[in-house]
Order: sequence, then C-alpha cells, then structure tokens
Amino acid sequence: MFYDRLQVLCKERDLPVSAALKIMGVSCGNMTHWRKGRLPKGDTLRRMAQFFDVPVDFLVGAKQESLAVQQEKLLLVFESVPEENRAAFLRKVIEMAENERPDNPRTVRQKHGL
Repeated sequence: MFYDRLQVLCKERDLPVSAALKIMGVSCGNMTHWRKGRLPKGDTLRRMAQFFDVPVDFLVGAKQESLAVQQEKLLLVFESVPEENRAAFLRKVIEMAENERPDNPRTVRQKHGL
C-alpha cells in the first residue's frame, strides 16, 4: 500500500519514483523492500510526507486523502469543465458548500468576495 501511494504521488508530479527519492536524499535501494510491503523508517517517512505535502498517515495507508490530493482532484475537475461553463460550475460548488454549512452566518460568497 505504501509503495502504491508513493507511485501515485510521484505520477501526480510527473516524477519517476527514483527521481523523487533522489531529490529527497533517499536511497533507491529500499524500493524492493517497499514493493514487498515494508515501510520506510520514521525519518524517511517524515521527509517524504513533507516533500509531497501529505500527512505520514496517508503515506502508510490511512484511508483519508490528504487535503493536497483533494485540492488537486478538484482542480483537475474544474480544468476539465469547458471554459464557458466554469462560472456556472463554480456557482454550483459554492452553493453546495453553503448548503453544508447553513448555520454559518458568513457565506462562502461573502468570505471570498464572490
């Protein structure tokens, strides 16, 4: 599971795993162990989490996606919407956000000047 997530995070950044490891100063020799299910040591995990801007829990298999991954997915969806429909798409997203927080006196539109 860890190695799968590592591959996904690298792919999202258009980096081969070996290149990402080199940038982080981590030995590529560990990849075989990780493919077999072993986890990196704590300091290595912390470096990787910092590099990818994700919590360590996400790297080791926690089910919740990181905020950075969620934001990236939302951006990809937004960019896939034809330009002429983006304003309507954004209004719908804002409406959904406001409906999730009806007790909030300050609406999303007010907060972000939309």
